Amino acid sequence: MKFLTKWSLLSLLIVSAAGFLSLHILGVYELCTENGVRSWECTEYLGNIKTYLLFLALYLLPLIITLPFRPVVFEAWKKFAVWAVPILVIITIALASIETSSGIGGGVEQMMILYAIIGLYVLYLITSLIIIARTWLRNRSK
Repeated sequence: MKFLTKWSLLSLLIVSAAGFLSLHILGVYELCTENGVRSWECTEYLGNIKTYLLFLALYLLPLIITLPFRPVVFEAWKKFAVWAVPILVIITIALASIETSSGIGGGVEQMMILYAIIGLYVLYLITSLIIIARTWLRNRSK
């Protein structure tokens, strides 16, 4: 995994954040409307891409914290992120694709899915911060 350098991951973070912001600013609905007719397939497709770009950018966010530190701090976080990010992306996609009912209780189901995704991200972020801080404290005097 030598191709996963600090700068290649930073580039991926910038591209995913820029892609999300571009789709957000341009508007998915406006991009998928032609002559006043909205394509629901296009809207769903671009909406999913926008969501996945946001999650990818959020999962790579701890990388910014490692930039000013020694390479050993980045390498310690990378060992964790290399397996955690793909697993979290798969879980996020699986949770986001769960069909919920539109009747009574459908809103509750959607909120529970949202809270599960947010909880996974918070757990990932806390774990990342602990790994970064522990490695930095261990290697700051060297």
